[in-house]
Amino acid sequence: MNYGPYIKSENNNDKIIYNILISLIPFIIYKIYLTNLTSIIYLFITIISSVLISIIFDAFKNSQSYKFNFKNYIYPVIIGTIIYLFIPSNTPLFLIILSTIIGTSINSFFKNVNPVLIASLIIYAYFLITNNNIIKLDINIFILIGISIISLGYLILNRSVKFRISFVFILLSLLSLLIAEIDYNNIYLLIILGLYIIPELYSTPNTAMAGILYALMASITFMILPMPIFLIFGIIMNILNRYLDLNVAFYLVKNN
Repeated sequence: MNYGPYIKSENNNDKIIYNILISLIPFIIYKIYLTNLTSIIYLFITIISSVLISIIFDAFKNSQSYKFNFKNYIYPVIIGTIIYLFIPSNTPLFLIILSTIIGTSINSFFKNVNPVLIASLIIYAYFLITNNNIIKLDINIFILIGISIISLGYLILNRSVKFRISFVFILLSLLSLLIAEIDYNNIYLLIILGLYIIPELYSTPNTAMAGILYALMASITFMILPMPIFLIFGIIMNILNRYLDLNVAFYLVKNN
């Protein structure tokens, strides 16, 4: 079974990755608006950290034949951007760099582990261990929903997202937030998770049924677990998704 960024479309991997990058632009603009212009520095440093580590690993693995090609590093740009969007705005700069380097490095060895989950786990664990308060964003829910609809619509129209995973995770998690007391900051995190982290191309199931089961488990854990534990569960699921895919595919073949 091919365990790559498989989406049923005429897109190749490069087009899918470019579409994801384009869909991130409204969120980048909004995050900068919510924080301040100096956060642009954090964005660039996060991206540069991710890209540099990827270049170093590629050059090391292909020391005799390595040639730099910018398009090969669009995915690390996406990794750095999503880390920037997902982590608390008061994260220390040294921690952003360290967590991005570690997440990208592990992903260079194990493609089926989402580097954003690893980097985010390090950052949220830091806030938990040090008892530092996370500064929550003062979001406008209507603007956020509008951006989300535009970005998700763009990805679906260009067949660049595993939409079943996104829909199941966002709808179930949003329902739980509506039943409980609404925390708009959690809705922001939920949307970034549902569009870019939970349905990540390389670390999620390819079969439709396995994807729905994965999204269902992810939404339940997002509802009931603290963020660091939820991120650990996500990493474990990344590792097990290959086997979930294989077993679901075997079940479907056996019963058809």
